[in-house]
Amino acid sequence: MKWFVSLLVIFVFTSCSADVSPRPPGALKKIEVVDAIHRQALCMDGSPIAYYLQPGSGAGVDTWVIHFSGGGRCATLAECKLISAQFSSSQTWETSLLGEGILSDVYSENPFFYQSNHVLLRQCSGDGWTGTSFNNQGFSFLGSVSFKAIVQDLINNKGLNQAAKVLLSGASSGTQGVLQHLDWLAAKLPQTQVKGVMDAGYAIDVPVYHNLVPAISTQMQQYYVLHHSFVDADCAALNAANVQRCLLPEVVIPNISTPLMIKDSQYDHVVLEKYGVSLPYDVQEQAYVDQYVISLKASLSAQSLVYSDAKTFHTALATKGFSRRKIGQIYLYNFLGEWFFQGVNMGNIIE
Repeated sequence: MKWFVSLLVIFVFTSCSADVSPRPPGALKKIEVVDAIHRQALCMDGSPIAYYLQPGSGAGVDTWVIHFSGGGRCATLAECKLISAQFSSSQTWETSLLGEGILSDVYSENPFFYQSNHVLLRQCSGDGWTGTSFNNQGFSFLGSVSFKAIVQDLINNKGLNQAAKVLLSGASSGTQGVLQHLDWLAAKLPQTQVKGVMDAGYAIDVPVYHNLVPAISTQMQQYYVLHHSFVDADCAALNAANVQRCLLPEVVIPNISTPLMIKDSQYDHVVLEKYGVSLPYDVQEQAYVDQYVISLKASLSAQSLVYSDAKTFHTALATKGFSRRKIGQIYLYNFLGEWFFQGVNMGNIIE
């Protein structure tokens, strides 16, 4: 352990201490994709997709963090109508935002990535960034189409094709954007070192608590059918009869060849609501949750790079709490940063 701590200290201070002054706040600027409407890079309501960009500086000019936000995923048209006021349009988005977590430009909050190019992909397509469906009964689910258009826009106009390293990250429903497009992005940038990280959303196909919510496999089928989801090509080929199963992390991850890190909280209360239990738990619900966690930890243990705490929190990577999250003495930002920049084999840390 002593050599590991020393390595962390040496790396942080040698690679990140050259310029610790933050850039101006609110530097993530809203940018509309060129020719978005013609390319069908659209939100649910048909408004053109946009993204937020903060250019890199200093040692981070050739490193990019592209982050899929979560929220706003709907499995039925009725659900889509309920969320449409909040998650269906880009027209009311702010012209600039202050980045948090791995999108922060403050050294103390984000010591490994504070100088990187930061790209925030804000949710407005209702499909976990997987959709390819245009004008489906009044809604467009074009998250995958939009992401590919954003990547091309970044290549054509912002220098993404000159990147040395790219981290593709996603939170909550945004993890689907990572899982389904990580190999696609690596192929799109063959001269770039691409890695991915998913933050919450590691749903496993175990029985739900009661029949008031659909089975997890049924939920994935609903998403796939409604959104005409784009899924990882290798996973789709191996699951041709049940392609929707590729929306399950434990199904698609073995087919992903690009390096991937998993961050997941075992008692994530947002995920557990998908199984029909909500805080505070009664005795029967707690027993169900404890059994669920046993199954979850078994599934996570089969993966190759996992950071999983026994907490109820949901996401962490793009939040103010990013720099404070730790398991034992290992901070989340160190676990991610050492692996991404130095290729240190961090293994699994499962609390």
